Amino acid sequence: MIRGFENWLPSLGRKKRPIENALGTRHVMIAICNRFEQSSKAAQKGKPALLESWRRDLSRLADEFRDAQGIAPRHTFFLPADEAQEEWIGELGELCKTTGNEMELMARPIESANRLRETIQKGKDSLARQGWLSSDKSGAARYGFIPCASASTSSPPFAHQAILRETGCYASFLPPELADEMPSQIDNSLCYVHDRELENRPDGLRRVRAEREPRIESNDGLLLIPPPMARDWNRKKFGLLPDLEMSELSATKPPSRERLRLWLDCRITVEARPNWVFIALHTNGLEAENSRMLLGEPMRSFYRTLTRVAADDNSLRFHCVTAREFVNILHAAEAGHSGNPTQFREFRYQAPAAFSNGKANCGEIPGAERQPAPAQAASQDAVEAS
Repeated sequence: MIRGFENWLPSLGRKKRPIENALGTRHVMIAICNRFEQSSKAAQKGKPALLESWRRDLSRLADEFRDAQGIAPRHTFFLPADEAQEEWIGELGELCKTTGNEMELMARPIESANRLRETIQKGKDSLARQGWLSSDKSGAARYGFIPCASASTSSPPFAHQAILRETGCYASFLPPELADEMPSQIDNSLCYVHDRELENRPDGLRRVRAEREPRIESNDGLLLIPPPMARDWNRKKFGLLPDLEMSELSATKPPSRERLRLWLDCRITVEARPNWVFIALHTNGLEAENSRMLLGEPMRSFYRTLTRVAADDNSLRFHCVTAREFVNILHAAEAGHSGNPTQFREFRYQAPAAFSNGKANCGEIPGAERQPAPAQAASQDAVEAS
């Protein structure tokens, strides 16, 4: 049983924001946030074999499947900050170069704020030296982050957001296991949290919305990316309660068409830009059983499902993105852009320097379609996704 089940489950039934009309083509960004850590020291012995499996089999998946723009499936490997200096980063880097995957940071439970800052900074500096972090327009290294469960359940998952901002974090991807620690305002909503807002409001959150004028990044606060969360009435606990769809990919919960429908129905979007849907999935790819699922037939079946769903519904376009590209496209929507989101993969944060094939400069794409944000979003019931 998940901690806090009785607290957060009811919030999933409350609509905290209007459901907006999505007319025309719906573009769906799918990012797989792969926490690349092992749960025990004993499991460390199997790391070389698992890395070899990822190098071999992920390349095969990339050869077999393409998204709406011809881009192969992608993972973002979130590495424990205290392991980002190990030699195996070089091996993982070779995999990223051949498949277009990227690396970001995560942290283990740490009580001291100073210790957390030190650990993150060391991990960030190490990955930046090896060319595996993105950069902003000034050239400063930036990173995505997955927080861990806090030692104190009274601490929200963004308790150390000031440290993350100070060290260059561009977004915090909240993992499913923190669901019981999330305020209900975060349920299926892209949000910012800021120190000044925390002083004035208990939760200190502001939803991401398309603006008429470009926002200044320094005023935004820390961007929070929740996983899609929903009640699954097709799966029940004790024959009565709906199971909880938490968007975690594992050997026991592989992706499926039914789960895809639930993720789409969560309608995670930038407010006033309902045609771009954002789905951040989570997994742990260094667990042997998960690895076999992610690199084997269950994942192949899911990619075939994406192809069939898009063929059955001409209004759907699926896009495989890294965490960085996910956030870049999100910021493009926030800036009022629309149309095909793939042109905004480099909108704000540049690709890691380790890629030698060259990437588009960050910033606005010349000639990209831009529309003013509507004054008020229309509301309607959620439409069927497939």
